Amino acid sequence: MKSAIRILLLICFCVPAGLYAQTSLTGDWQMSVPTEDGGTMKIYVSFGAGNTYSVDLGGDGNVDITGKYELKDNQVSIKDNGGPEACTGTGVYKVESTEKTLKMTRVSDSCEGRGGPTGIMQFTRR
Repeated sequence: MKSAIRILLLICFCVPAGLYAQTSLTGDWQMSVPTEDGGTMKIYVSFGAGNTYSVDLGGDGNVDITGKYELKDNQVSIKDNGGPEACTGTGVYKVESTEKTLKMTRVSDSCEGRGGPTGIMQFTRR
């Protein structure tokens, strides 16, 4: 009986924490995208706990885009608000994440270049 209660407590307290961790964007992420000349370009994205993000295109240490995001269930809405490469439109993406990976699949986005031609951005945690 005691072991059954322990198992129930583990399920009640650990499973919700695990579900939350899988839908959290907070942290530093990176991905590589192909360039027109056949090379690759690094993109670094930092999602802050205050629902803000910053993007470094090319990995040169300069912030090229800043913005705000809102995560609800498994979808995130993103809106750039500054930087030389910012776009004025809002993007909505389906989010799938683990502790080490983040996949964002475009639902809708008025910014043409964001998400690339396939509409899928796949990041790994830095």
